[in-house]
Amino acid sequence: KVVRLHVPTGEEHEMIIDKGRNDVIFKLHVDAQGMHLIIAGNQGENWYVPIARSLKPRLMTMARGARIESVAWDREADESNTGVVMIGTSTGTICKACLVDGKEKYWKEIFSLRDA
Repeated sequence: KVVRLHVPTGEEHEMIIDKGRNDVIFKLHVDAQGMHLIIAGNQGENWYVPIARSLKPRLMTMARGARIESVAWDREADESNTGVVMIGTSTGTICKACLVDGKEKYWKEIFSLRDA
């Protein structure tokens, strides 16, 4: 589970992650405004939470199998749209993604160390 603390009010909200038996939460990636969260699992399961709208994690199906190491967020993101997000994986792959209204709009591999 992940706990979100709303600092101004002191309220805590729990988010239950439906992960596999052997999977553990590996990293949390939050955008600068605190509106979007990507939860990376150790075994390649990843979840997206549109924090500004909902605390319900959604499995990122297009990112299945990718162990997310780093995320570069779009500064133009708003509550419903992440804008273009650059994602680095443990295999040396860089992907371009966009999440809109809590769902993956696209996920595209743009660079891989395997191809370099």
